Amino acid sequence: MSNLEAFSLKDEINIPEGYNAVSGQILVTATKDNRNLNTGISATIGGQTYRVTASGLTILDSGIKTFPIVFNQTLPVSITFSNYFSGSANFNIEVKLSDEAQNAWRQQTFNKIISAYETALEVYNSKVAEENAKAENIKGSNPLFYRQIEQEVLKHNCIAYLTKSGDLGKLMYSGTKISDFQVNRTGLDQYLSLAKFMEQAFEWNIMDYNLYPYYWADKNEWQDIYYSEEIDPIFRSFLRSGMARVVVTVRPGFEDAVQFYMSTGRLWNGGEVPVISDPMYLSIVDEMKDTKGEPQGKPWITRLPTPLTILQAESIGLKVAHALPFTDEDPQVFENPEEVITESNFEETDALMEVEKSRQIENIEINNDYLQLTTDDDPHQIVAQISIDDQEALE
Repeated sequence: MSNLEAFSLKDEINIPEGYNAVSGQILVTATKDNRNLNTGISATIGGQTYRVTASGLTILDSGIKTFPIVFNQTLPVSITFSNYFSGSANFNIEVKLSDEAQNAWRQQTFNKIISAYETALEVYNSKVAEENAKAENIKGSNPLFYRQIEQEVLKHNCIAYLTKSGDLGKLMYSGTKISDFQVNRTGLDQYLSLAKFMEQAFEWNIMDYNLYPYYWADKNEWQDIYYSEEIDPIFRSFLRSGMARVVVTVRPGFEDAVQFYMSTGRLWNGGEVPVISDPMYLSIVDEMKDTKGEPQGKPWITRLPTPLTILQAESIGLKVAHALPFTDEDPQVFENPEEVITESNFEETDALMEVEKSRQIENIEINNDYLQLTTDDDPHQIVAQISIDDQEALE
């Protein structure tokens, strides 16, 4: 038997895909056989070898060591025992995600985020388009929507023309948060007086305006103005206009105040609005009421063609006090009093709109799953019938 007793082994540690082995550690525990010839342990990991010689119980701890090269698939390990009759070895390695794998993960994650974003954006754009289509339908079916826009813009321009530069659009508050919000009282009374005067002195709700073509605007804007498109033809003309002629009437009672302002540029009584007891003061309730005109001249009778049939009162069960034509107005206020009918031309009788007696409906019966309208003859004659199963017709 040889005096040298030894054994060894080698293997490879598989490294997970996408990772690199960057450092490792060897832990060895062995028991010597009490011979002193060539005693030792040699272990290798990642191209680095560690040795130890000792008697009795031997422990080898290499500590965590960084590999000189990067291992990305397998890591070779080996160990040799000389004159040891038992022992164990543990190889620990540290792996880190490789740059390639990390970039691939980032790209994959980015692609999923972009895909989800594009899907959500498509849904969002679809809903926006749907709501815009609804809004267009609403606007297209409601021309007053466009008239309100036109009147507000023209009203703004008129007030800007009537006031001095800087009098319109003043900032009358300070602060950006609720905690520091404040109203600037300096000049507030004068600004409110101007606002009330401009809103109350003119009848903006009945303004009239005529639109002039695009070539009265800035020449640099001709092309953009000309190609403006809208569903409503009047609003399209408004967008394509370069100027507008506006006619707005002065509210009755404000004639002197408006004349004074147009002549001097100052509000009546040095900028103060009329007090409540003053005839020129217009309350909020009166301001919201539509202006009622006064009748000019005498009314006259006008006849319009109609497909309707004049029926005698109570001829078909219609209970009315008078049959048309009829009015309870004073004939003397009309241009031709003799044409005004103040007494009904019809006489109430018991006459009814009748049909042939054999076709008069006297009964409603259900026979053979049919709802029938029948006469009072014997036997009953069917004038009309409908199947009970025909729910749509019955409804």
